Amino acid sequence: MTTRSCVGLLAVVVSGLFGTATTGASFPAAPKALGDGGNRTSPGLVPVSGGNFQMGDPWNEGGTDERPVHTVYISSFYIDAREVTNQQYADGLNWAWAQGGLITVTNGVVYKYGSGTSYAYCDTTTSSAFGRITWDGSTFGVLPDKETDPATEVSWYGAVAYCNWRSAQDGKPLCYDLSNWTCNFGAAGYRLPTEAEWEKAAGWDPLQQKHFRFGGHTDGCGYDCLDGHAANYWGSGDPFEPGPQPLTTPAGYYDGTTHEGYPTVDAKSYYGCYDMSGNVWEWCNDWYSSGYYSSSPSTDPTGPPSGIFRVVRGGGWGNEPASSRSAKRGPDMALDRDINIGFRCAVEVMIGDLNFDGAVDFGDINPFVLYLSDFASWQALYPDCPLANGDINGDGSVDFADINPFVALLTGGL
Repeated sequence: MTTRSCVGLLAVVVSGLFGTATTGASFPAAPKALGDGGNRTSPGLVPVSGGNFQMGDPWNEGGTDERPVHTVYISSFYIDAREVTNQQYADGLNWAWAQGGLITVTNGVVYKYGSGTSYAYCDTTTSSAFGRITWDGSTFGVLPDKETDPATEVSWYGAVAYCNWRSAQDGKPLCYDLSNWTCNFGAAGYRLPTEAEWEKAAGWDPLQQKHFRFGGHTDGCGYDCLDGHAANYWGSGDPFEPGPQPLTTPAGYYDGTTHEGYPTVDAKSYYGCYDMSGNVWEWCNDWYSSGYYSSSPSTDPTGPPSGIFRVVRGGGWGNEPASSRSAKRGPDMALDRDINIGFRCAVEVMIGDLNFDGAVDFGDINPFVLYLSDFASWQALYPDCPLANGDINGDGSVDFADINPFVALLTGGL
């Protein structure tokens, strides 16, 4: 189909449904505004809108690596509302094993295929007494009642590999080149969040223009004081503490409901992310440098070009509340498979990609028309597609004013 016929089809369909596409004032209101505050686009992802935020410790109570506080612009992106769980990671391992040529297992440790024992991805119950993922020689599983706990004992390399597996399963471009472990931030696949993205998603409130001390949209009761019903930290008193380590709680446990008699606070961040303070530290994509804030770019910083350690954020079940502050930075070896470290994924917003396949092309025409005519049906077909992908004119909502810019985008006019 030619460009002219595709654009003509779009105009005809939209005109038939709603009237002439050029008389925007006559169109009904937008089916769905973009917005923040936990406006979730799917059970997995929450949007983080683009804009400036203050990165660093505004309380002047953390380490010197958390200063100076500086203004950073972060482009819109999406991030998992919850940490990747044991079941999700086991499912990824099973997919990778079925493909062949992606992973090997030696003495219960999962490695990158062809790397010998150079790049360990994760442990299983065979290789570690703290493992939660099982391996019977052909299939990965999870210990009973630990399916929804965050995946631990996963190295930075294992987290990165999972991002690629998730992208491949969703038919999206891969962000990571596993031959050199570099990230293509321009790709539309899953990746680890940058340190700056993570901090904004954890602690920033754009309405109040405030950086909260902890990731649950709270300042707690001081530098080292946090409600035990709002986060999992050492001595928090949750029902899982008497059990064997790792003393994780299910991802998203602190959601304001009462779990078997234990009440919790709805401790999500402004953007709708759970467990940004406590439970497990989380891998970020960046190399760590204690002095990076003094020279980091002011727009979408991705960390130093090299280093010894990777960044971890958020604190964990084995740490005091002070380590769970949203500005707290931590270094860790990329090969470390720690019982106190997990991760979550992020994904770019690709404007115009309404079928969420990682490309903007004529395959997005029908989904775009469906979005405007029947939002519920569109969301049922493409539950993981970020709402912001349809905001072609950048006015903060997806509505009929986006039609002409969408046509221009398809024809190279933008």
